[in-house]
Amino acid sequence: MKTPYQLAIIERLKAIRTKNNESQAQLAAILGISTGQMGNIETPKASHKYTLGQIYTLCRHYQISVEDIFLTPEDKKLPTELLLDKLIQNIIQYE
Repeated sequence: MKTPYQLAIIERLKAIRTKNNESQAQLAAILGISTGQMGNIETPKASHKYTLGQIYTLCRHYQISVEDIFLTPEDKKLPTELLLDKLIQNIIQYE
């Protein structure tokens, strides 16, 4: 099963997808995966999740930064010297 943190990242990406009026099928085509796999990623019941490569692809597609996915608004308030460390910690936590 997915961890609460993984679910939060997936929900963040799902919100971006729906805000951009894209279907799961459209996103699956962008990622080169089946619509079934896309559905499994977005459902909390399945263990499937985005790979880091897929998240990077989505960030480029939506023209957002990786930081926008993995850092909360509170995280972004950290001093610059701690920001990269927090980003890496959050990426490790996701995987």
